[in-house]
Amino acid sequence: IMKIKKYIFTIALLVGLFFLCNSKVYAGDLELKNLDYDVQLNTDGSANVTETWDISIEDTNTLFKTFEIDKSKYSEISDVSVIETTNGSIDNFEEIYVEKYHVDKNCFYALINSKGQFEIAWGVHENNYARRTFKINYTIIDAIKNYKDCSEFYWQFISTKSSIPADYVTGTITLPTNVTKLEDLRVWAHGPLNGNITKVSANTVNFEVENLDRNTMLEARVVTPTYVFSENQNTSSVAKLNSILSQEQEWADEANKERERRLQEEKAASMIIKTVIIGLNIVGLLIGIIFIKKINKYKEELKNEINKSFEKYISEFDNIPESLKDKRVIEVDRTPTENLAYQVGWTTLVLKWEDDEKQGIEVKTPSDMFKWNQLGELYQWFTDTYAYLSLQELKDMLKENINSIYEMIDSLSDEELFEPHM
Repeated sequence: IMKIKKYIFTIALLVGLFFLCNSKVYAGDLELKNLDYDVQLNTDGSANVTETWDISIEDTNTLFKTFEIDKSKYSEISDVSVIETTNGSIDNFEEIYVEKYHVDKNCFYALINSKGQFEIAWGVHENNYARRTFKINYTIIDAIKNYKDCSEFYWQFISTKSSIPADYVTGTITLPTNVTKLEDLRVWAHGPLNGNITKVSANTVNFEVENLDRNTMLEARVVTPTYVFSENQNTSSVAKLNSILSQEQEWADEANKERERRLQEEKAASMIIKTVIIGLNIVGLLIGIIFIKKINKYKEELKNEINKSFEKYISEFDNIPESLKDKRVIEVDRTPTENLAYQVGWTTLVLKWEDDEKQGIEVKTPSDMFKWNQLGELYQWFTDTYAYLSLQELKDMLKENINSIYEMIDSLSDEELFEPHM
């Protein structure tokens, strides 16, 4: 049978993933839950854009959206407005005409900032945690370039300088008229390899990407016949289509190579870790290929990853008073104490497995009382055993368990920790 060390390694790694899966439950970082772009391209070569930000914010005064000034891509951005639509309300922000680090509440500016970027900034003044929705409207002048043999819309929606991650990004690009032949509508997206761009119809393009990290670029390129933008004055006598096709093919080849490299990496990782938790109130994968790629086969790397995830997780409870420890909210399937009890339960089991093996006691996973197909009952046992404690007591227990796991990692050889044994 595979020795229990493999399970210890699996769950030790998993500690970090558990914290990641459960973070942002009660207190939120600045994070876009959903980000949607509605882009209407016009016959004169302009583009009307509406960005809808469904965002969790905490202790935040001002939100920013910046554009690099690039005359080869557009000439200016105009007709900016900012509207808050949280919970169906409509609150039009007032425009001011001076750059501020802290923008006045319910105000916005849209201008060239001190760094030479075009910037839209609006005051939200949120001292607590909240999930709010904003619509940012603007018009891109000369967004389309008419070449001798094609028209091109090439726009970077999110730059590598963006500091806000997004759970889900979607977009719709609508042409002013249909293309006669669907094959004459050519579309590409650049950014994460898990993104998709699709021709929905002869005048509509959709794109989407999940789990967009901060500082990750996302852009789209749409190429059509010139008759689609018949009134466009932004023209060039250069024939561009062949060079666009050649460039996109080169980038597609590079992306495919990267996909293949990641696929092989995932296959190799799956030979080591295949444990999946199923059952009621499941957090998710015990350990996944994505997480294993984040660490190298070194103890310090492993401990650093666990610590980083743990610190992020435990900080979520800093502002929760003891009076709310058993508070249940609609969007969360566990109370604060149940959430901590779950983590305490798993980390306690990890340490028990290791201790039992050292003493020569038969190790039963996941526990002496429950099998892997009884995880719902196990989670309830965690709640019954630990959730009556105070938040501070649970946090102290979890910290103690994490420190013990660090000691366990240090005590094991690299072979014991990282290699499967028969």
